[in-house]
Amino acid sequence: MNVQSQFFELIKNHYRKETFSLVDDLAELLHIERSTAYKRISGDTELKLSEIKTICTHYNVSLDTIIFRNTDSAISSFEHKALYKKGQNFTAFLMSIRKTFDSMRKGKDNLLLILSNDLPIFSFLGFPHLMYFSYLYCRHEGEHFVIYDNALSMPVFDKEELEVLKYMCEEYSNHPSTEILSESILDYIINKIEFSSRMGMIDDNFKNKLYADLSLLVNHLESQCVKGKKINAYNGLEKATSIFLQSPFSLYGQNEIYYCTDGYEMAYIGNNVADYLCITDENYCKHVKDKINAIKNVSYNITTDNNLIRNAFFKGLRSKLKT
Repeated sequence: MNVQSQFFELIKNHYRKETFSLVDDLAELLHIERSTAYKRISGDTELKLSEIKTICTHYNVSLDTIIFRNTDSAISSFEHKALYKKGQNFTAFLMSIRKTFDSMRKGKDNLLLILSNDLPIFSFLGFPHLMYFSYLYCRHEGEHFVIYDNALSMPVFDKEELEVLKYMCEEYSNHPSTEILSESILDYIINKIEFSSRMGMIDDNFKNKLYADLSLLVNHLESQCVKGKKINAYNGLEKATSIFLQSPFSLYGQNEIYYCTDGYEMAYIGNNVADYLCITDENYCKHVKDKINAIKNVSYNITTDNNLIRNAFFKGLRSKLKT
């Protein structure tokens, strides 16, 4: 397969829907006939540089991903995604996360590896106040932590917001995974809560609610480890079989995720409160996969067995929460 054909194959993998026709879409985008578009896709007609720019911009893909595939080059092209954008509300924040979930297409052969250095944002799906607090903190960070005269109280969630949260919680619960947990996973969220309280971003009632929800979240996570199953936080139903492990050492940095469905790979690397980098580069995806697997091989399995290690791990987490 030549470079041009690989380029279009990458686009098709991003848009694997029954209603999507690359030929029709490309013809409309480049203002050309369908037969001409087909020749571009098959590689019979070379793309012009201006066309490549238009296609990359429209489909949000990078030509670097193809050019440096299967080479020893250290060049990798990342896509930066910001879940929070200035001026958006909480509903828009949730929808931006939902869009990410929707892009993780389910295939027949899936692999999801998660290295949790802190609690990833999807951990809060069944705990709306923690999710809202994440949005609130992102907003303040984006506005350089403006101190408000009056602290913000606990939110009231509308029907649409709760439905989006329930949908994403179900989606995540249905997806098998291997997750490596660090003993420091609560540190970041606790520091954010305390910082927000000092800055006047949240009031005492909201702060207490957040700690109560964190306690429930730890209980929920422990239940999943005991059963070796994802559990829907809204209805308590046991879902996908998953493996949970404890890293033998504290990990530093943001969460890393390796995702593969039917051979289509993607890696997610958190780089800010509500920002992350994603990449489909074959070399870098392999790097993330190998890194997570290497840590997995020296981690303790706290799924179903190893009661003493699991109990000690969760006892340590609970000791960090205020009563």
